[in-house]
Amino acid sequence: MQPDKSLLQHHPLSLQSFFNSFSMETDACTVKHNTLFVPLDSSQLALPLHFHSELGRHRYQGDIFHSDATQDKWQNSATLIDFPTAIQRVVEHYFPYLSADCHDRFFNRVGESDRYINTVNQAWLTKQSDNHLGFITSEQSLIGGHSMHPAPKSCEPLSQIDQQTYLPEHANNFAIEWFAVNPDHVASQSIYHDVFTTMKQLLTDSLAIDSLTIDSKKNTKGLRATPNAIEQGWLALPMHPLQAKAWRESKEALDLQDQVIDCHLSTQGWTATSSSRAIYHPKLNWMLKVSLPVKLTNSLRLLTEKEAKRGIQFSQLLDSDTGKEMQQRMPTTEFLQEPLWCSIKNRQGECLDLPLVCLRENVFFDAQHGEASINKSANIHLLATVNQSISHEFTHTMATNQTVGFSQNKDSNKESNQIGAWVKQYAEQQNIEIVDAANQWLSNFLDNVIAPLCIARSDYGIILLAHQQNILLEIKEYLPVGMKYRDCQGIALTDIALKRFSALFTDKKPEYFVSSDTVNPYLAYYLIGNTLLNTITAIAASLEIKESLLWKVCQHKFSSLRNAHPKDASFYDYLLDSPTLHWKRNFLCFLSDFNEATLPDPSQIYCSIKNPFYDEEKTERVHKPLSSDRYVCIELDNIIEEDQQSHLHFNLFEYGKKQAEFDLVHRDENTYFDANIDDILLWWSALEHAFYRFKTEHVTSATWPDFVQELIDKDGKISRSTFLQKAPIWHLQQAETDNTMHTAANGISHPTRPKKPVGQVFQRYCYHLKRTLTFRVIDIERDLAIFNQWHNHPIIHPVWELEGSLSMHREYLEKLDQDPHQFAVIGEFDGVPFGYFEVYWTPEDRLGPYYDHQAFDRGIHILVGNFDYRGGTFFDAWGKSIFHYCFVSEPQTMRLFGEPNAKNHRVVKITERIGMQKQFEFDFLHKRAALLQCDRERFFQHIIF
Repeated sequence: MQPDKSLLQHHPLSLQSFFNSFSMETDACTVKHNTLFVPLDSSQLALPLHFHSELGRHRYQGDIFHSDATQDKWQNSATLIDFPTAIQRVVEHYFPYLSADCHDRFFNRVGESDRYINTVNQAWLTKQSDNHLGFITSEQSLIGGHSMHPAPKSCEPLSQIDQQTYLPEHANNFAIEWFAVNPDHVASQSIYHDVFTTMKQLLTDSLAIDSLTIDSKKNTKGLRATPNAIEQGWLALPMHPLQAKAWRESKEALDLQDQVIDCHLSTQGWTATSSSRAIYHPKLNWMLKVSLPVKLTNSLRLLTEKEAKRGIQFSQLLDSDTGKEMQQRMPTTEFLQEPLWCSIKNRQGECLDLPLVCLRENVFFDAQHGEASINKSANIHLLATVNQSISHEFTHTMATNQTVGFSQNKDSNKESNQIGAWVKQYAEQQNIEIVDAANQWLSNFLDNVIAPLCIARSDYGIILLAHQQNILLEIKEYLPVGMKYRDCQGIALTDIALKRFSALFTDKKPEYFVSSDTVNPYLAYYLIGNTLLNTITAIAASLEIKESLLWKVCQHKFSSLRNAHPKDASFYDYLLDSPTLHWKRNFLCFLSDFNEATLPDPSQIYCSIKNPFYDEEKTERVHKPLSSDRYVCIELDNIIEEDQQSHLHFNLFEYGKKQAEFDLVHRDENTYFDANIDDILLWWSALEHAFYRFKTEHVTSATWPDFVQELIDKDGKISRSTFLQKAPIWHLQQAETDNTMHTAANGISHPTRPKKPVGQVFQRYCYHLKRTLTFRVIDIERDLAIFNQWHNHPIIHPVWELEGSLSMHREYLEKLDQDPHQFAVIGEFDGVPFGYFEVYWTPEDRLGPYYDHQAFDRGIHILVGNFDYRGGTFFDAWGKSIFHYCFVSEPQTMRLFGEPNAKNHRVVKITERIGMQKQFEFDFLHKRAALLQCDRERFFQHIIF
């Protein structure tokens, strides 16, 4: 049987996906003269490129040539061939062991995929003017499917009518169908909701949208709308039309016809998301994830009970104290949870896969208005879609067996994509070079998409197999500022999770456990190979820059995550220290007709590719904050040590780009600093490195810039004490001075206080700990759960006396927010919350009347809720830093105070280490207190590290 070549039309996305997936899995292909060469027996295929990807994700001009000549002279005998002929020659040469039937099946699937892409591409073009921006539009615009797959839109089992009706690219609406299931034959699980009540409510809401009620006698087909069984407690079970059809034809349906009643009821308005088996209704608060009996690309889209249980377990993890901490660390990340599933049991009590349905949160639904909110969805974009190549020449036609002249320039086929457009718009908005804009865009992407998923793995043992089709970007001002992650059933847990969530696993096992030492290559395929590398290429191809210009941004991010003391650093070790990365052989998997979901040994479908982030030199790096939204990386270039002298040369990077170089020379107990840096903040950061690299009290230089002349002493040096009070790199929110006097409720007069700060107020890199310490104003929505958790701890609540409910704690924080004399901050080490601090002006506080106050005295209440950060080493760091913040944020503050319980001798004693000295004891109404005082001069001369 010969393949039907009429189906194998030539669409640019088909060509790109086919040859990129093939060349990624073989070492035979080479790129020379901006052309991809595929060797055959005594000849070769030549595919001219308009973008040569260093990562193997090339963009093609569109022509395929066959040549018998060498690569240097291939054009002399080049014959233009069609796509089907090229496919046949590749398969016959590289996979001769496959049967003829396998070959034919492969050809026809590739052809059907290409036909489908052509069809939906034309439909997509004609309706673009009518599309609104947002989540569902982006979901339904992924016309090219999997960008590294030989048949990215393979949907062979579906008829063309089914494709048009149920696949997302056509954006059509369809009705789901309802069944009633006897409770004795219901398999289900939920964490937050009663399954029967929730499903009945979903049916009721669906009927209401269609102007029906649950007790309607007739539907539009004249059939009974719903049996009394649902009213009497049977489960209302929805099914996708394809799922319902397969169910009705199954032997299980026949066997259970008295236990599962076909309601012959359908409710309208559903449409497919890009995965096809997850469907969406804009006026309902749930999406459905269904068991779809269709094989798309490499896998059958049936759900299993085990997968559904993973979704439940993930919600349980998120609902725990540790899970709440993880979410608190990821304020720009939202997980679309799947906290409920249900299916049908057979006569033997076994859960059946075919009728299984999960509920997924519809986070775009606005309950107040009863429909999806434009505000919630307008800036949400599927990552795979915005990475997708959009060729200006949407189809490519040619004559076969024709010798032609050759041209390298095909502007009509030039790459464009949505991410590239955003980077260009950002560059124009900021008036910066396009490469700088690309670096900054990628840096934001790493911070808001890649880093949270890395932290979930390294600090919490949660493996989220995040390929680009599971990531929804939130875009503001052309930058990625957040992410919504879906497919919570695609998770695994490592031994780190078993430790951190130990309370959940006392009487149960994880649904999918993998050891930490084996999971990293597989996670890297999804998160790095599929998601990150495709994004890098999309940026580079659209902007016509080298991908390697962007690699340093990623290398620095992974290095900073590794340096941030994760619970398990092995994933970062793999990304930085392994010369190769794992890559799934999608071409082989599809050609061999493997179902990857059921392979007993998945390693057989993986190979190795070059790792662009491999750090062969094991570079020494320091990653430091520069301000609330800027970070620098200092790389040691070389070091010379001789005759009690150290000479170090450093390179300073920001956004992966080298911004400056500087030298440190340490001899005769003096540190000499030489830097030529235009950016003032970068200069100060380099000077900080000079102080702390050699732990010196003074730094000297022959090239002091003008802006520090007033800080230089008579010996031409800057002291560490002066530096710590004047450097503008830790605190950037300057206080407003107003000497107008006011009288507080306690009768004490005080000057007008500056407006309360917002967001991050202080951040510094602690060299002795190699950790970044941050103080930021408490965010009630983000931090309420952890505030509540800390104050209800049996060790803490007797001291603070704030044990209570979430609502009580919300009221407390809201009241504090309205109090002009104080504000609250959360302390974090490397992004992990550890403590709560209340900073207040003492004159108008309850403390004011009890001592001889000064106008700008400040006090601090302290709570360390994360017990991992108790102990002297951490105490010295955060204690000195909160004092440092109070002094540098208000230059007129000369003294800081504390008033702990006088019986707490330990607190009185240990605070001496951070500059506190006991003055006397006095009586509040509720306790006898010790007045502790820290003076500015003593603090900066003798205490600060």
